[in-house]
Amino acid sequence: MRTFNKTVKFIKDLSDIHSLSRSECLIIYDQVLSQNLEVNAWLKKFSKTYGVEAGENLKELTSFSNHFEKIAKILAGTSRKIKIVAMGGGSVTDFAGFFASTYKRGVKLVLVPSTWLAAIDSAHGGKNGLNAGSLKNAMGTFYFPEKIYLVKSVLKAQPRERQAEAYGELLKIALISGKPWVNKVLEGKELKLWRLLPLAVKAKYDVIAKDPYEEKGVRQILNLGHTLGHIIEKKNSLPHGVAVGHGIVFASRWSEKRGLLKGENQKKIEALIKKFQNSKNKLKPLTKVDLEDGLRGDKKINLRGKIDFVFLRKPGKVFLEEVSIADLTDEAIAQGWAKV
Repeated sequence: MRTFNKTVKFIKDLSDIHSLSRSECLIIYDQVLSQNLEVNAWLKKFSKTYGVEAGENLKELTSFSNHFEKIAKILAGTSRKIKIVAMGGGSVTDFAGFFASTYKRGVKLVLVPSTWLAAIDSAHGGKNGLNAGSLKNAMGTFYFPEKIYLVKSVLKAQPRERQAEAYGELLKIALISGKPWVNKVLEGKELKLWRLLPLAVKAKYDVIAKDPYEEKGVRQILNLGHTLGHIIEKKNSLPHGVAVGHGIVFASRWSEKRGLLKGENQKKIEALIKKFQNSKNKLKPLTKVDLEDGLRGDKKINLRGKIDFVFLRKPGKVFLEEVSIADLTDEAIAQGWAKV
């Protein structure tokens, strides 16, 4: 994998991207972005573009071959020197990353995440994935991009609710990192995403560098908040970052209950999540079947049929512990996330 300093570039606007050849790139982009005047003008500079409708449907395995065939026609006559440039949120970068890793056995990939959530989390780490029915990210590859451009003007153009959706992943990496900047986040004193972006992204790269291909189990700490979060996300059709926030609350309460996390730290975490999300919509309670089905299909389940769950001791001190599906289900019911 490439290092943080060599891969990630923080730039003011799209005019600062100088390394892309207009004839040797295919831009796969979220078609909604063409309504942005800056993006629309930038796209017109390239001879090969492919607009997609962002969302989980884009990542469906059943529709991928149709997209692949259309893109291959656009690329007819090009060599393996072609670069795939993905501009969009997590579904677009996942889709384009998987395409780049498989087209002609792999061509170069560049990412331009357009959402705060993708800029903080999903664009980094080299993972991509397609969904097979209800199985989220069931098929995917590790394929690290050549460059990732974080563009201030594009990110700042996002609606306010897109910012709120990123705070769950921001808090996750803050709790994993434990660096001095984290205290400002927990106290609610520093919540400006562009200012925090380099710190949050660097913190994720620090974890990834220790286990780039998930062979040692180190990267699994990045699943903090995701175990229950994914089930809540599916049940309530929530944005990923919002669901992860709920998952972090669950993990922090369980950690406090087990005497691992101080009550004052747990209260700060929960208060911050509530401040970020400001959600008026009440969550649908999970059923025991929702929990058991979701957990059995979870990628974090090990060979013994148990979940490697991420607990917290304090910011900067998170760890994995094997828990049974029954214990996790009972705790979710005890906390009120699910009903019997």
